This record gives sequence, C-alpha cells and structure tokens, in this order.
Amino acid sequence: MTWRSSMIGTILLVLSVVTACAQTALPDDIEIERPEKPQRLVNFGGLNLLTNKSLSFDEDLKGHVVVIDVWATWCIPCVKEIPELVKFQEKHKEDKFTYLGISVDDPGDEKDVIKFAKNAKVNYPIMMMTRYLFDDLGKAMERRMTGIPTKIVIGRGKVAFFIVGPPSLNEKIHETYQAELEKLIAVPVPKDAAAKTNKPS
Repeated sequence: MTWRSSMIGTILLVLSVVTACAQTALPDDIEIERPEKPQRLVNFGGLNLLTNKSLSFDEDLKGHVVVIDVWATWCIPCVKEIPELVKFQEKHKEDKFTYLGISVDDPGDEKDVIKFAKNAKVNYPIMMMTRYLFDDLGKAMERRMTGIPTKIVIGRGKVAFFIVGPPSLNEKIHETYQAELEKLIAVPVPKDAAAKTNKPS
C-alpha cells in the first residue's frame, strides 16, 4: 500500500467517525457491553505523541489492565471526560493500569493533538488512529465502532467489556464502570508480565 492510499484511507476513516460522533449514545443511554467471545487484541504499535517514542501493545503494556479510549479534540464529551481519566490514571499508576488514548483527529493534526493533551495534563499515552487499528478494535468489539468516545477495556489479557459513550458524564454508569475497572485491577498480574516495567514509554 502506498503512503498516499494509506493516508486517503485514514482520512476516510476519520470522516466516518466524525459522522458516527453524532450517533454517540447520550449519557442516559450508555451501557456496558461485553463481547460474546472475549479475545486478545491483536498486537499493534505506534508513536506515543507525548513522548515521541514507539509503543508496542504486547511489549510495553503486557499484563496491564488497559482502557483504549477512542476520542478526538473536537468531541465535547471526550474532552469533558479527560480530567476524570487523568485522575484515575494517577490513582492506579503503580497497578499496571493504563489508559491509552487513540485520537481520531485528522492525520495531519498531530501537533494540535499534542498541544491539547499537554494543556490538559494528560498522563497516559496518546496515539493516532489508523485504518488497521480501527478494524482490529471493531473485531475485538465484535461489531463496528459507532461513535466516540468509545472505551475498550482489556483485563490483563482479553477484552473484558466496552462502552460507547462517556461514562464519566453519567453518575450511575460511572460508578459501575469504575467498579468494573477496580475488579480487573485487583486480578494478579501474570507472572510473565510482572517483571516488565509498569510505565509505558
């Protein structure tokens, strides 16, 4: 695949998610969903925009409880949630827990995403969405992504559940969501991952 065709594909991806943003569930409508056949997410890698270092899901986040947060700087519910995500990440920074922000902003807007994230004091990795990752996340959810924010939760290995919509903006859902995360964090880290660094680069 050429660079040009790859970029066009990514732009089309972003446009599809922009359209889907209008269909994102309202805070009163969101719910926790679980895949029928939980599976491991296919390994992926990319550039952590906040450190300018490569990040490998299987290598750097092995054994972690990971919440993949699909978001955008222009998505109001996404932005409103960030302080709560930062707070939870700070609370569990020693527990092999990691929020991983995947931005669906325009592929040419990386600098704007970096500036926004730094101003918001984001304390977890931020990467840009790609066509391949978009497809892989859909497979992990067992359906196509329908809006943002979308959170896909991996519990020390397999996909545990996902939420389309902003749980932090709904008190009842937020309590349930965080309780589910705490349960996953309480699960012992697999021995083969315990020796790895907790802090992703």
